[in-house]
Amino acid sequence: MPLIACHECGKEVSTEAHACPHCGAPVRIEKSGSRGSARAELKNPQLWLFVLVLAIVAIWTLNGEKPSSIPERSIATPNVRVPAYKVVEQWTITNGGFGRTIVVAPNPTEENLRALGDRLRQDTKNDRNAIVFVYDDDRAAANRLAAILEKLASVDLRHHDRHRVAMYLRNANTGFHELDITPGGIDGPSANAKY
Repeated sequence: MPLIACHECGKEVSTEAHACPHCGAPVRIEKSGSRGSARAELKNPQLWLFVLVLAIVAIWTLNGEKPSSIPERSIATPNVRVPAYKVVEQWTITNGGFGRTIVVAPNPTEENLRALGDRLRQDTKNDRNAIVFVYDDDRAAANRLAAILEKLASVDLRHHDRHRVAMYLRNANTGFHELDITPGGIDGPSANAKY
């Protein structure tokens, strides 16, 4: 498991982590010419996909374009029911805040997930940092860490990816605060709600 320095606090963080456990900053894998760089050692295709999607969203955002066919809106539609959820995993972020894995009812709509994002925004308003992985299936949620560590068979990985329907990130240090919405799973259409 290669370690790199966090771009925000400078402490060591695994290249397999989505966020720094010390400050909550999203992990950035930077290109380096050295043979032993984190980029050269990184073998997790899901993390590469995640980094690639974040880069594409950032480029499109800077160019004023939308990253998918789903229209971008920053708040939930009125009268849309906020989906109930259960917390199946929780951990503390060292720099203040929490990480969670939650499960909602199967097949949530984009509007349901936007309403959930607004609820998570309210739930985390006093926390410096938060990361919440949202699934619509218990088995997929239970396999979150195994998927990150590449310890799933391909059929289980496809199941995991199909049922990860959103990811909420809040970082008070950088001001990054958004919900990545993927109602059809990681490989389906996506949208972002920025807060």
